[in-house]
Amino acid sequence: MSQAQDISVVTVLHPICCGLNVHKKFVTACLIIRDATTERSVLETFGTFADDLTRLREWLLEHGCPVVALYITAEA
Repeated sequence: MSQAQDISVVTVLHPICCGLNVHKKFVTACLIIRDATTERSVLETFGTFADDLTRLREWLLEHGCPVVALYITAEA
């Protein structure tokens, strides 16, 4: 008996983009970089203080990332 696999496919519309998962104490960033033949992702975690967010901004600029999508986790 074979088991079905749940495979999720995400289509990248921009060659360089980043998803940010925003929590109260940290932000997790997943940068996707795609060219004609390869795709790679870089995962990084940042704090939520001003200097941490400045470091996040600089990190995005260093990678040439023009597009960011946010997911904000709310506490109950």
